[in-house]
Amino acid sequence: MMGIAQKVARNFSEAVRSRGQSYFTKGRVSLMSAKPNEVVARVRGTTKYRVRARLRGARLLATCSCPYFGPLGEPCKHLWATLLLADSRGFLQSPQNMAVRLVAEPSRRAGAAAPAPGGPPAAAIDASDLLLGDRPRPAPAPYDGPAGPNPDYGRDVIIGAPKPPQGPSQRPTRGRNPKERNK
Repeated sequence: MMGIAQKVARNFSEAVRSRGQSYFTKGRVSLMSAKPNEVVARVRGTTKYRVRARLRGARLLATCSCPYFGPLGEPCKHLWATLLLADSRGFLQSPQNMAVRLVAEPSRRAGAAAPAPGGPPAAAIDASDLLLGDRPRPAPAPYDGPAGPNPDYGRDVIIGAPKPPQGPSQRPTRGRNPKERNK
């Protein structure tokens, strides 16, 4: 059987897969619970992150408590490391000819809105929508110039240069006596 990591590898960038491989190889992934179609792991990164992956038919529902994963559900190195461990232990297996789609679930961190008991589940994010080419980008705001009148706008500013003298003109006399200048 083809492993789950191989089936969803296209959702992870090369850099993320490389870092996740390193975490897996260094033993930074610990399974907290495991069933044939679900794994929950703790991954030691900058801090300890919780990763959950559930195989439901042709969908792999995944979440990670790291900041990279939330709020958009970007596939992260912690999830990749967990999938590699699941493969090595024989969890999350699917039939060879079944394509699997990675779907990011919202994290259930403190402060996150949990679905009401008996109510509809929180919306999931399809990771295929997160690929850079598919992501909608907002149009940049038009440039309207400075926000309000600014007498220094457009002047060259030299950082550290002495300020010009204030008050009436203090132009040097260049060797002439000021009394002789008016003659």
